[in-house]
Amino acid sequence: MASGRTGRLQRRPPDRQRVKAHDFRRRSVAEARKLGIPLEKAAVAFGCNPMTMRAHYIALDETAVTDEVFTAIAGTTRVPTVPAPPEVPKAG
Repeated sequence: MASGRTGRLQRRPPDRQRVKAHDFRRRSVAEARKLGIPLEKAAVAFGCNPMTMRAHYIALDETAVTDEVFTAIAGTTRVPTVPAPPEVPKAG
């Protein structure tokens, strides 16, 4: 077990994931994006380069973006109806 000040700061329940300062920025960027805040404005607010934000933070949201796109497409796509096959007489 670690001793001193750093040891006390690093203790956490074993079932909890370690939270880093960088996680707060990542979460803030994701929330700003959900709210429709332009990337350039969010970059200024969070002290990032817009290209860095686009490359590192937006890429993390790929699953959410994919879900959003496919949900939107599913709402406009009509499933074609297929006629039922004819009844086959039973042998016997």
